[in-house]
This record gives sequence, structure tokens and C-alpha cells, in this order.
Amino acid sequence: MIEQKVNEIIFNELTTIEFIKQNEILSDLVTEKTKLTINVVKALAEKNNLSQETKNFISEVFNDIIATDEKNKKTYEKLSNANKQIKNNVLPRRYGKNKLKKDIENQGGTATNVQLTALSINKLKNIYLKLERLIISEMFSDERKLTDENYREIRSAIDIVENKLKKMQR
Repeated sequence: MIEQKVNEIIFNELTTIEFIKQNEILSDLVTEKTKLTINVVKALAEKNNLSQETKNFISEVFNDIIATDEKNKKTYEKLSNANKQIKNNVLPRRYGKNKLKKDIENQGGTATNVQLTALSINKLKNIYLKLERLIISEMFSDERKLTDENYREIRSAIDIVENKLKKMQR
């Protein structure tokens, strides 16, 4: 990813691509020039795999269209600020049991309510996965491990959990 200061705004490949993405004409132009959709161009830029020709084209868009027009500069700066906020607020995709246990150990062995709840949610996920495998197994085989009463209890337990947590869901 390339950053360069031009006319008091800083060139950033990803922000420029985001600017292009919001403009239908520019987006079509990039697609025509690169033979790739703008989303593919963005994904390649994130992995630093754009061809030099595409990089030059994106730079030209910045220099000729964005940096020369006050309205475009303002839009670009808003996108740049939004991208910075997103980068600063990115949450981890997963935060598993082992990571939680290490955190608890690092803080002296006493878990917070959030950590205890996260561990309980992990238990719930494991219960879900076991039940899902069991139900799928029962749907596709003649062997029955659960009774009709077991099915009713599972549905009832799910309804109870759902109702208890309904007011906390957003």
C-alpha cells in the first residue's frame, strides 16, 4: 500500500480505491481498464498484489481527479478518516477458550464477568455443535439415539434461553 502527500492530502491506495468505488463512472473505468471488478482490485490492493499498471492508474485518479477538486478532496478525507476509524475499531474474528484462559492467567487467575460469560458462551457453542452433529446423524440414519421427549426438551431449553436473553439482544 502506497501513501504519499499531495496538495495537503495524503495519497492512500485503499482510500483512493474506496473513492473510485463510490463513483459509478470511475468504477466502470477501472473495471474496463483492469478487466477486474472494483472489489477484486480492492482485495488485491489489501494484499499488495496490484500490477504496477493498476497502481499507476489509481495514482493518476488521485492526482488528476481527487487532488485537483476541493469537493473530491473533502470526500476523500472523509473516506480516509472513516478508514482510520475502522482500522482502530476492528474486533478480532475469534477469541477462543485458550486465549481467554491465557488472559485470565495473565491477570492473576481471577476472571472478570465478561470472561466468565465468554467461557460459558463457548460451552454453549460446544453443546450446539454436539447437538447439531447428533441431529444430522439422526436425520440421515435409521439409528435413533434421542427420543421424542429429548427433542421436546432441546426445543424447550432453546426457547428458555432465547426468552431470557431476548431483552439483551440488539
